[in-house]
Amino acid sequence: MISKSGTAMKIFIYIVILIIANSFLAYAQFEGEYYDGSSTIRLTIVDADTTVTISKASYLGDGANYIKFFLPGADSSIIHSNWQFDGAAFSIFKLPMSDTVISYNNSNWLADGHSSIIFDTLFIYTLETPLNLRAIMIEKQKIVLKWDEIIGADNYRLFRSFQPEGPYIQVYSGQNIECEDAGGHLKPFTNYYYRVIAENIFGNSPFSDILQVKTLPEIHSLPLAIGWNMISTYIETENTDMEEVFSEIKNSTVIVKNNAGQIFYPEFEINDIGEWDVKQGYQVYMSKSETLSISGMKIVPETTQIALNAGWNMIAYLRSNPMDIEIALASIVASDNLVIAKDNFGNVFYPAFEINIIGDMLSGQGYQIFILNDDLLVYPEN
Repeated sequence: MISKSGTAMKIFIYIVILIIANSFLAYAQFEGEYYDGSSTIRLTIVDADTTVTISKASYLGDGANYIKFFLPGADSSIIHSNWQFDGAAFSIFKLPMSDTVISYNNSNWLADGHSSIIFDTLFIYTLETPLNLRAIMIEKQKIVLKWDEIIGADNYRLFRSFQPEGPYIQVYSGQNIECEDAGGHLKPFTNYYYRVIAENIFGNSPFSDILQVKTLPEIHSLPLAIGWNMISTYIETENTDMEEVFSEIKNSTVIVKNNAGQIFYPEFEINDIGEWDVKQGYQVYMSKSETLSISGMKIVPETTQIALNAGWNMIAYLRSNPMDIEIALASIVASDNLVIAKDNFGNVFYPAFEINIIGDMLSGQGYQIFILNDDLLVYPEN
Protein backbone atom coordinates (compact mmCIF):
# COMPACT_ATOMS: atom_id res chain seq x y z
CA MET A 1 0.00 0.00 0.00
CA ILE A 2 1.29 3.48 -0.89
CA SER A 3 1.57 5.82 2.09
CA LYS A 4 0.01 9.29 2.12
CA SER A 5 3.49 10.83 2.36
CA GLY A 6 4.60 8.83 -0.70
CA THR A 7 1.56 10.01 -2.65
CA ALA A 8 2.22 13.61 -1.67
CA MET A 9 5.83 13.32 -2.84
CA LYS A 10 4.72 11.96 -6.26
CA ILE A 11 2.30 14.86 -6.70
CA PHE A 12 5.05 17.35 -5.76
CA ILE A 13 7.48 15.82 -8.30
CA TYR A 14 4.78 15.90 -11.00
CA ILE A 15 4.11 19.61 -10.35
CA VAL A 16 7.81 20.39 -10.56
CA ILE A 17 8.06 18.49 -13.86
CA LEU A 18 5.01 20.32 -15.18
CA ILE A 19 6.48 23.73 -14.35
CA ILE A 20 9.83 22.85 -15.91
CA ALA A 21 8.21 21.37 -19.01
CA ASN A 22 6.08 24.41 -19.70
CA SER A 23 9.22 26.54 -19.71
CA PHE A 24 10.52 25.14 -23.00
CA LEU A 25 7.57 23.64 -24.94
CA ALA A 26 5.39 25.42 -27.49
CA TYR A 27 1.88 25.56 -28.99
CA ALA A 28 0.05 27.33 -31.84
CA GLN A 29 -2.55 26.76 -34.59
CA PHE A 30 -2.53 27.66 -38.29
CA GLU A 31 -4.95 26.99 -41.14
CA GLY A 32 -4.33 24.11 -43.52
CA GLU A 33 -5.63 20.99 -45.19
CA TYR A 34 -4.89 17.28 -44.87
CA TYR A 35 -5.41 14.70 -47.59
CA ASP A 36 -7.29 12.37 -45.24
CA GLY A 37 -9.62 15.08 -44.00
CA SER A 38 -8.06 15.55 -40.58
CA SER A 39 -6.77 18.88 -39.34
CA THR A 40 -4.82 18.01 -36.21
CA ILE A 41 -1.47 16.33 -35.65
CA ARG A 42 0.05 15.39 -32.32
CA LEU A 43 3.83 15.58 -32.20
CA THR A 44 5.97 14.44 -29.29
CA ILE A 45 8.70 16.95 -28.38
CA VAL A 46 10.76 16.83 -25.20
CA ASP A 47 13.81 18.79 -24.03
CA ALA A 48 14.27 20.68 -27.28
CA ASP A 49 14.77 24.26 -28.33
CA THR A 50 11.45 25.46 -29.78
CA THR A 51 13.12 26.53 -33.02
CA VAL A 52 12.17 24.01 -35.71
CA THR A 53 13.96 23.58 -39.04
CA ILE A 54 12.01 21.63 -41.65
CA SER A 55 13.36 19.61 -44.54
CA LYS A 56 11.26 19.60 -47.71
CA ALA A 57 8.34 17.17 -47.61
CA SER A 58 8.41 14.00 -49.71
CA TYR A 59 5.67 11.70 -50.93
CA LEU A 60 4.91 8.41 -49.24
CA GLY A 61 3.38 5.47 -51.09
CA ASP A 62 -0.16 6.29 -50.02
CA GLY A 63 0.02 9.79 -51.49
CA ALA A 64 0.63 11.64 -48.24
CA ASN A 65 3.79 13.56 -47.46
CA TYR A 66 6.06 13.54 -44.48
CA ILE A 67 8.00 16.38 -42.88
CA LYS A 68 11.18 15.61 -40.94
CA PHE A 69 11.74 17.92 -37.99
CA PHE A 70 15.21 18.91 -36.86
CA LEU A 71 14.94 20.01 -33.27
CA PRO A 72 17.99 21.88 -31.92
CA GLY A 73 18.84 20.76 -28.41
CA ALA A 74 17.72 17.15 -28.96
CA ASP A 75 18.80 14.02 -30.78
CA SER A 76 17.46 14.61 -34.29
CA SER A 77 19.63 12.12 -36.17
CA ILE A 78 16.93 9.44 -36.23
CA ILE A 79 14.07 10.04 -38.62
CA HIS A 80 11.31 8.38 -36.62
CA SER A 81 11.03 7.53 -32.95
CA ASN A 82 8.76 7.74 -29.97
CA TRP A 83 9.51 10.08 -27.11
CA GLN A 84 12.50 8.97 -25.07
CA PHE A 85 13.09 9.83 -21.43
CA ASP A 86 16.69 10.78 -22.23
CA GLY A 87 15.51 13.83 -24.17
CA ALA A 88 15.38 12.51 -27.72
CA ALA A 89 12.96 14.55 -29.79
CA PHE A 90 12.28 13.64 -33.38
CA SER A 91 9.26 12.57 -35.36
CA ILE A 92 7.71 12.11 -38.78
CA PHE A 93 4.10 12.85 -39.56
CA LYS A 94 2.16 12.92 -42.80
CA LEU A 95 1.06 15.99 -44.73
CA PRO A 96 -0.56 16.06 -48.17
CA MET A 97 1.49 18.90 -49.68
CA SER A 98 5.13 19.90 -49.83
CA ASP A 99 6.64 23.35 -49.20
CA THR A 100 4.84 23.54 -45.89
CA VAL A 101 5.39 26.34 -43.39
CA ILE A 102 4.89 25.46 -39.71
CA SER A 103 5.44 27.57 -36.62
CA TYR A 104 4.21 27.56 -33.02
CA ASN A 105 4.98 29.08 -29.63
CA ASN A 106 3.44 26.91 -26.94
CA SER A 107 2.63 23.33 -26.00
CA ASN A 108 0.80 21.05 -23.59
CA TRP A 109 2.40 18.71 -21.08
CA LEU A 110 0.56 15.38 -20.79
CA ALA A 111 0.39 13.24 -17.66
CA ASP A 112 2.21 10.37 -19.36
CA GLY A 113 5.30 12.52 -19.84
CA HIS A 114 4.73 13.40 -23.48
CA SER A 115 4.34 16.89 -24.83
CA SER A 116 1.65 17.43 -27.38
CA ILE A 117 1.84 20.11 -30.05
CA ILE A 118 -1.50 20.48 -31.82
CA PHE A 119 -1.57 22.65 -34.93
CA ASP A 120 -2.72 23.01 -38.50
CA THR A 121 -0.38 23.81 -41.37
CA LEU A 122 -0.08 26.80 -43.65
CA PHE A 123 0.65 25.67 -47.19
CA ILE A 124 2.59 27.38 -49.94
CA TYR A 125 1.20 26.06 -53.24
CA THR A 126 3.26 26.38 -56.41
CA LEU A 127 0.61 25.32 -58.97
CA GLU A 128 -3.00 26.12 -59.72
CA THR A 129 -5.76 23.81 -58.51
CA PRO A 130 -6.75 21.13 -61.06
CA LEU A 131 -10.23 21.92 -62.37
CA ASN A 132 -13.07 20.05 -64.03
CA LEU A 133 -12.32 16.59 -62.63
CA ARG A 134 -14.94 14.42 -64.33
CA ALA A 135 -15.82 10.87 -65.32
CA ILE A 136 -15.88 10.40 -69.09
CA MET A 137 -16.78 6.69 -68.92
CA ILE A 138 -18.59 4.71 -66.22
CA GLU A 139 -19.11 0.95 -66.27
CA LYS A 140 -19.77 -1.70 -63.62
CA GLN A 141 -16.09 -2.09 -62.74
CA LYS A 142 -14.45 0.69 -64.71
CA ILE A 143 -14.26 4.47 -64.37
CA VAL A 144 -12.28 6.70 -66.74
CA LEU A 145 -11.50 10.14 -65.31
CA LYS A 146 -10.14 13.31 -66.86
CA TRP A 147 -9.25 16.82 -65.67
CA ASP A 148 -7.99 20.07 -67.15
CA GLU A 149 -4.28 20.48 -67.78
CA ILE A 150 -2.31 22.67 -65.36
CA ILE A 151 0.39 24.91 -66.84
CA GLY A 152 3.76 24.05 -65.34
CA ALA A 153 2.72 20.64 -63.96
CA ASP A 154 5.14 17.76 -64.51
CA ASN A 155 2.97 15.10 -62.90
CA TYR A 156 -0.49 14.40 -61.52
CA ARG A 157 -1.64 12.18 -58.67
CA LEU A 158 -5.18 10.82 -58.45
CA PHE A 159 -6.66 9.51 -55.19
CA ARG A 160 -9.77 7.40 -54.47
CA SER A 161 -11.85 6.82 -51.34
CA PHE A 162 -15.10 5.17 -50.26
CA GLN A 163 -16.00 8.29 -48.27
CA PRO A 164 -15.70 11.99 -49.18
CA GLU A 165 -13.77 12.64 -45.97
CA GLY A 166 -11.27 9.87 -46.73
CA PRO A 167 -8.95 8.17 -46.18
CA TYR A 168 -7.83 8.33 -49.80
CA ILE A 169 -5.42 6.00 -51.57
CA GLN A 170 -3.38 6.87 -54.63
CA VAL A 171 -4.59 5.15 -57.79
CA TYR A 172 -2.58 7.00 -60.43
CA SER A 173 0.66 8.95 -60.83
CA GLY A 174 1.71 10.19 -64.25
CA GLN A 175 1.81 12.98 -66.80
CA ASN A 176 -1.50 12.25 -68.53
CA ILE A 177 -4.64 14.18 -67.61
CA GLU A 178 -6.73 11.05 -68.13
CA CYS A 179 -6.75 7.94 -65.97
CA GLU A 180 -8.56 4.59 -66.12
CA ASP A 181 -9.49 3.08 -62.77
CA ALA A 182 -10.67 -0.47 -63.46
CA GLY A 183 -10.57 -3.96 -62.04
CA GLY A 184 -11.93 -6.21 -59.34
CA HIS A 185 -11.34 -3.59 -56.64
CA LEU A 186 -14.30 -1.64 -58.09
CA LYS A 187 -17.76 -2.97 -57.30
CA PRO A 188 -20.93 -2.38 -59.34
CA PHE A 189 -23.48 0.12 -58.05
CA THR A 190 -21.02 1.62 -55.57
CA ASN A 191 -20.07 5.23 -54.79
CA TYR A 192 -16.41 6.24 -55.12
CA TYR A 193 -14.80 9.62 -54.44
CA TYR A 194 -11.83 11.08 -56.31
CA ARG A 195 -9.39 14.00 -55.90
CA VAL A 196 -6.39 15.00 -57.97
CA ILE A 197 -3.34 17.21 -57.43
CA ALA A 198 -0.68 18.53 -59.80
CA GLU A 199 3.02 18.70 -58.97
CA ASN A 200 6.41 19.74 -60.27
CA ILE A 201 9.92 19.93 -58.81
CA PHE A 202 8.97 23.05 -56.87
CA GLY A 203 5.92 21.71 -55.11
CA ASN A 204 2.25 20.90 -55.40
CA SER A 205 -1.15 22.31 -56.19
CA PRO A 206 -4.06 22.19 -53.77
CA PHE A 207 -6.39 19.23 -54.15
CA SER A 208 -9.15 19.48 -56.71
CA ASP A 209 -12.78 19.42 -55.69
CA ILE A 210 -14.04 15.97 -54.73
CA LEU A 211 -15.79 14.05 -57.50
CA GLN A 212 -18.39 11.42 -56.62
CA VAL A 213 -18.87 8.61 -59.15
CA LYS A 214 -21.28 5.69 -58.88
CA THR A 215 -20.49 2.60 -60.92
CA LEU A 216 -23.22 1.08 -63.05
CA PRO A 217 -25.41 -1.60 -61.48
CA GLU A 218 -25.62 -5.28 -62.28
CA ILE A 219 -28.81 -6.07 -64.24
CA HIS A 220 -30.64 -9.38 -63.90
CA SER A 221 -33.23 -10.00 -66.62
CA LEU A 222 -35.96 -12.44 -65.61
CA PRO A 223 -38.10 -13.85 -68.46
CA LEU A 224 -41.73 -14.26 -67.37
CA ALA A 225 -44.13 -16.50 -69.31
CA ILE A 226 -47.91 -16.17 -69.56
CA GLY A 227 -49.44 -17.74 -66.46
CA TRP A 228 -47.67 -18.70 -63.26
CA ASN A 229 -43.93 -18.17 -62.72
CA MET A 230 -41.82 -18.76 -59.62
CA ILE A 231 -38.95 -16.30 -59.61
CA SER A 232 -36.06 -14.92 -57.59
CA THR A 233 -32.94 -12.83 -58.17
CA TYR A 234 -29.32 -12.60 -57.02
CA ILE A 235 -29.42 -8.78 -57.18
CA GLU A 236 -29.92 -6.53 -54.16
CA THR A 237 -31.98 -3.71 -55.64
CA GLU A 238 -31.81 -0.19 -54.21
CA ASN A 239 -35.55 0.51 -54.31
CA THR A 240 -37.30 -2.57 -52.92
CA ASP A 241 -40.90 -1.33 -53.05
CA MET A 242 -42.94 -3.90 -55.00
CA GLU A 243 -44.60 -1.18 -57.07
CA GLU A 244 -41.18 0.10 -58.10
CA VAL A 245 -39.77 -3.37 -58.84
CA PHE A 246 -42.68 -4.18 -61.21
CA SER A 247 -43.22 -0.62 -62.49
CA GLU A 248 -42.12 -1.32 -66.07
CA ILE A 249 -44.35 -4.41 -66.48
CA LYS A 250 -47.18 -3.65 -64.05
CA ASN A 251 -49.82 -3.60 -66.84
CA SER A 252 -49.02 -7.27 -67.58
CA THR A 253 -48.56 -8.32 -63.95
CA VAL A 254 -51.80 -9.77 -62.61
CA ILE A 255 -50.74 -10.88 -59.12
CA VAL A 256 -47.60 -11.61 -57.07
CA LYS A 257 -47.55 -13.88 -54.00
CA ASN A 258 -44.91 -14.48 -51.35
CA ASN A 259 -44.36 -17.46 -49.04
CA ALA A 260 -46.68 -16.02 -46.38
CA GLY A 261 -49.57 -15.74 -48.83
CA GLN A 262 -49.43 -11.95 -49.01
CA ILE A 263 -50.16 -10.43 -52.41
CA PHE A 264 -49.26 -7.55 -54.69
CA TYR A 265 -52.22 -6.82 -57.03
CA PRO A 266 -51.30 -3.81 -59.24
CA GLU A 267 -54.69 -3.40 -60.95
CA PHE A 268 -56.42 -2.84 -57.61
CA GLU A 269 -53.46 -1.05 -55.99
CA ILE A 270 -53.12 -3.75 -53.33
CA ASN A 271 -49.65 -4.25 -51.90
CA ASP A 272 -49.70 -6.46 -48.81
CA ILE A 273 -46.14 -7.64 -49.52
CA GLY A 274 -44.63 -4.16 -49.28
CA GLU A 275 -40.93 -4.65 -49.98
CA TRP A 276 -39.13 -7.15 -52.19
CA ASP A 277 -37.05 -9.56 -50.08
CA VAL A 278 -34.06 -10.81 -52.08
CA LYS A 279 -33.92 -14.01 -49.98
CA GLN A 280 -37.45 -15.07 -50.97
CA GLY A 281 -38.95 -16.58 -54.06
CA TYR A 282 -42.20 -15.16 -55.52
CA GLN A 283 -45.05 -16.57 -57.55
CA VAL A 284 -46.02 -14.20 -60.37
CA TYR A 285 -49.03 -14.56 -62.67
CA MET A 286 -48.63 -12.75 -66.00
CA SER A 287 -51.26 -11.85 -68.61
CA LYS A 288 -48.56 -11.86 -71.30
CA SER A 289 -44.88 -12.67 -71.62
CA GLU A 290 -42.53 -9.99 -70.28
CA THR A 291 -38.99 -9.50 -68.98
CA LEU A 292 -38.51 -8.22 -65.44
CA SER A 293 -35.23 -6.29 -65.09
CA ILE A 294 -33.78 -5.93 -61.61
CA SER A 295 -30.73 -3.71 -61.16
CA GLY A 296 -28.44 -3.22 -58.21
CA MET A 297 -25.57 -4.94 -56.42
CA LYS A 298 -24.78 -8.62 -56.78
CA ILE A 299 -25.38 -10.74 -53.68
CA VAL A 300 -22.43 -12.64 -52.17
CA PRO A 301 -24.16 -16.02 -51.69
CA GLU A 302 -21.66 -17.65 -49.35
CA THR A 303 -22.06 -14.83 -46.80
CA THR A 304 -25.86 -14.50 -47.07
CA GLN A 305 -27.96 -16.64 -44.77
CA ILE A 306 -31.57 -17.49 -45.59
CA ALA A 307 -33.64 -18.21 -42.47
CA LEU A 308 -36.02 -21.14 -43.01
CA ASN A 309 -39.07 -22.15 -40.97
CA ALA A 310 -40.18 -25.72 -40.44
CA GLY A 311 -42.64 -26.61 -43.20
CA TRP A 312 -42.90 -25.00 -46.62
CA ASN A 313 -40.62 -22.15 -47.71
CA MET A 314 -40.37 -20.36 -51.05
CA ILE A 315 -36.72 -19.46 -51.44
CA ALA A 316 -34.51 -17.47 -53.77
CA TYR A 317 -31.55 -18.94 -55.61
CA LEU A 318 -28.77 -16.44 -54.84
CA ARG A 319 -26.03 -17.75 -57.12
CA SER A 320 -25.51 -16.25 -60.58
CA ASN A 321 -24.69 -19.54 -62.27
CA PRO A 322 -26.24 -23.06 -62.28
CA MET A 323 -25.41 -25.71 -59.69
CA ASP A 324 -26.73 -29.19 -58.99
CA ILE A 325 -29.47 -28.82 -56.38
CA GLU A 326 -27.95 -31.45 -54.08
CA ILE A 327 -24.72 -29.44 -53.88
CA ALA A 328 -26.46 -26.04 -53.77
CA LEU A 329 -28.66 -27.11 -50.83
CA ALA A 330 -25.89 -29.07 -49.09
CA SER A 331 -26.12 -26.95 -45.93
CA ILE A 332 -29.61 -28.40 -45.23
CA VAL A 333 -29.30 -31.72 -47.07
CA ALA A 334 -26.39 -32.96 -44.94
CA SER A 335 -28.46 -32.83 -41.76
CA ASP A 336 -31.37 -34.73 -43.38
CA ASN A 337 -33.57 -31.68 -42.72
CA LEU A 338 -34.75 -31.28 -46.31
CA VAL A 339 -37.74 -33.43 -47.21
CA ILE A 340 -38.52 -32.22 -50.73
CA ALA A 341 -37.83 -29.35 -53.13
CA LYS A 342 -39.98 -28.30 -56.12
CA ASP A 343 -39.43 -25.95 -59.04
CA ASN A 344 -42.01 -23.98 -61.03
CA PHE A 345 -42.58 -26.91 -63.44
CA GLY A 346 -43.38 -29.49 -60.76
CA ASN A 347 -39.97 -31.17 -60.93
CA VAL A 348 -38.81 -32.50 -57.56
CA PHE A 349 -35.67 -33.22 -55.56
CA TYR A 350 -36.36 -35.93 -52.95
CA PRO A 351 -33.04 -36.68 -51.19
CA ALA A 352 -34.32 -39.52 -48.98
CA PHE A 353 -35.18 -41.53 -52.12
CA GLU A 354 -32.26 -40.17 -54.20
CA ILE A 355 -34.70 -38.63 -56.68
CA ASN A 356 -33.42 -35.54 -58.49
CA ILE A 357 -35.53 -34.49 -61.45
CA ILE A 358 -34.70 -30.79 -60.99
CA GLY A 359 -30.99 -31.25 -61.71
CA ASP A 360 -29.40 -27.79 -61.63
CA MET A 361 -30.81 -24.83 -59.75
CA LEU A 362 -30.97 -21.85 -62.12
CA SER A 363 -30.59 -18.12 -61.52
CA GLY A 364 -33.90 -16.29 -61.81
CA GLN A 365 -35.89 -19.28 -60.57
CA GLY A 366 -37.62 -19.56 -57.21
CA TYR A 367 -37.99 -22.89 -55.39
CA GLN A 368 -40.35 -24.39 -52.81
CA ILE A 369 -38.78 -26.56 -50.13
CA PHE A 370 -40.24 -28.49 -47.20
CA ILE A 371 -38.00 -28.92 -44.14
CA LEU A 372 -38.53 -30.64 -40.79
CA ASN A 373 -36.93 -28.04 -38.50
CA ASP A 374 -36.03 -24.37 -38.57
CA ASP A 375 -32.71 -23.96 -40.33
CA LEU A 376 -30.32 -21.63 -42.14
CA LEU A 377 -29.54 -22.05 -45.85
CA VAL A 378 -26.22 -20.81 -47.21
CA TYR A 379 -25.33 -21.33 -50.87
CA PRO A 380 -21.78 -22.08 -52.08
CA GLU A 381 -19.89 -19.23 -53.70
CA ASN A 382 -20.28 -18.45 -57.39
